[in-house]
Amino acid sequence: MTGGGTDAPDAGPAEPRRPFGTDADELASTHGRATAFVRSVVDRSGAEGVVVVLRGGLDSTVAATVAVDALGADDVVGLVLPCSLSSEADARDAEAVADLLGIEAVDVQLRPLFEAFRGTVGAELAPSADTVATMNVVARLRMTCAYYLANATGRLVVGSVTRTDRLLGDPTKYGDGAADLHPLGSLFETEVRALAERLDVPEFVAEKPSRGNLWTGYADERSLDAPVETVDRVLAAAVESNLDVDATAAALGVEADLVERVIARHAGSRHKRRRPLRPGPDGVGWTGS
Repeated sequence: MTGGGTDAPDAGPAEPRRPFGTDADELASTHGRATAFVRSVVDRSGAEGVVVVLRGGLDSTVAATVAVDALGADDVVGLVLPCSLSSEADARDAEAVADLLGIEAVDVQLRPLFEAFRGTVGAELAPSADTVATMNVVARLRMTCAYYLANATGRLVVGSVTRTDRLLGDPTKYGDGAADLHPLGSLFETEVRALAERLDVPEFVAEKPSRGNLWTGYADERSLDAPVETVDRVLAAAVESNLDVDATAAALGVEADLVERVIARHAGSRHKRRRPLRPGPDGVGWTGS
């Protein structure tokens, strides 16, 4: 078993240090670092500003707010890309967010493009493609649109992937996981939610459940049957502090089954967190670095 503890026979494993910076001073520092990061990347690249795909949810709203705080509203464009009737409500929320932030919003309905893809490329290559593959196409179409706009206007693409997303493997590879910069990438979802409250994110966004993918109504709480903060604590202990299942469960007061499911999600998505593999120096091994 890895991790800290004591030699006393009746002492249980020490609880991992709480990793979440959610008090006022920590949130002020987090906001300052995030805005400085965005400003620095844009300045060094010589870009004219940034593009943010607004999905009407918490993470993209916080990412857009940070971008506006860093650059000013004139240098941020929100891209709203619904792809079905069920996503129209989120699109309207995204437009409302853009209006509140004072940024330009470009709204494009992706359904015709998606149907054209499904009827041509999809029908030829995989006529009975599963639902996950189909929805991954939507994520990649969105990122294609974001980079088209960014290339055409001399901007960078700001992503909204969080540390929780990355550790669970929620982003679609080369889809919503693709961006020039991820200002929320070092923050757990718990911290992003606290930052959203500090930034006065509107209630119609803040009250939505966390979404790990593009499914309407999907929430981490339902998929892992635990609140986001609990999932974050398990990730911090079992994945980042490398405690074993029993030690994590005991330290956090959660079921071992939840710890196992979180670890399985992390392990099964390893390919999303590493660079494409290539032959190693000896010509036999493989490296993703």
